[in-house]
Amino acid sequence: MRRRLAGHIALVATAGVILIVSVLLLAYANWLTGIAGGNQALSSGDAAGARQMYDAAARRIGLLPLPGKFLPDGYRELVFNRVRALYAEDRDDALTRFLEAEAAVTPRLADDAEYHFWLGNVQFRKAVAQKEKQQTQSGLQQAVESYRLALAASPDDWDIKYNYELSARLLEGLRKGKDDDLEKMKRGQMKLLRDDGEKKQEKQHQIAPEKRG
Repeated sequence: MRRRLAGHIALVATAGVILIVSVLLLAYANWLTGIAGGNQALSSGDAAGARQMYDAAARRIGLLPLPGKFLPDGYRELVFNRVRALYAEDRDDALTRFLEAEAAVTPRLADDAEYHFWLGNVQFRKAVAQKEKQQTQSGLQQAVESYRLALAASPDDWDIKYNYELSARLLEGLRKGKDDDLEKMKRGQMKLLRDDGEKKQEKQHQIAPEKRG
C-alpha cells in the first residue's frame, strides 16, 4: 500500500515538474519570438514598433527574479536591442537613463563594450549638435572616453575603432582651431558607424579616418 502511494506521489510530482518545465519553455519561446519580431521591425526602419515589442518582451522576462543572471545572453541582447531602438528614435536622454538603470540592476553590463559604444554614440551626437565650441569639445571628450572603454573591452571591433578615431580626430581639430571635419559631420558627409542599429562589417571600416571622405 505504501509503495503504491509512494509511486502515485512520485508520478504526480513528475507530471508537475514536466508541466512547469513545459510552461517555462513555452514562455521562453514566446519571449524569443517577441525579440525576433522587434529585430525585424528595427531592420525595416520601424524603431517605435521595435521598441514596443522589446518592451513587451522585457515585461515578460521581468516576471522572473534576476533575469540578467539566469538568462545572461538573452537578457543582454534584449537590453542592447532596446538601446538601438531608442537611439534610432533620437531619444538620447531616455537611452542614457535606461543604460544607467540596467547597469545598476546588472552591474556586468557596465563592463560590456556595447554599453560604452552606445553611450559614446549619444555623447557624440549631442556634441555635434552643440553651437558653442566649448560644449562641443566637452561632449567629444566624453565620447572619446566612452569609445576608449568600449575598445578596451572589444579591441577587434572595427566599428568602435572607427568611431573612436573619428571622435578623437574631431576633438583634436577643434583644439587646433580647425573645424572643417566638424562641418562635414554636420552636413552628413561624415558619420559614425553602426549608429543605425545594425552592425555591418565592411572593408571600409578598416580604412583610417583620414583616408575616408
